[in-house]
Amino acid sequence: MRRMLLISRIAVLVLLAALAISFFVSPMPDWAVRVIGVTMMAAVFTLTFATVRLRKTK
Repeated sequence: MRRMLLISRIAVLVLLAALAISFFVSPMPDWAVRVIGVTMMAAVFTLTFATVRLRKTK
């Protein structure tokens, strides 16, 4: 669980950085922003699942 938690945290941070670059530096194509959004939803779900499961087992 700890590995999944670490990987999902890293994924969320990388995806947030990509969205920030798209917003502040140069706009990305629509399909890229949509892919980043869908991937971020999956990463947030995984992060929530791993956090709850880790706290439940302690």
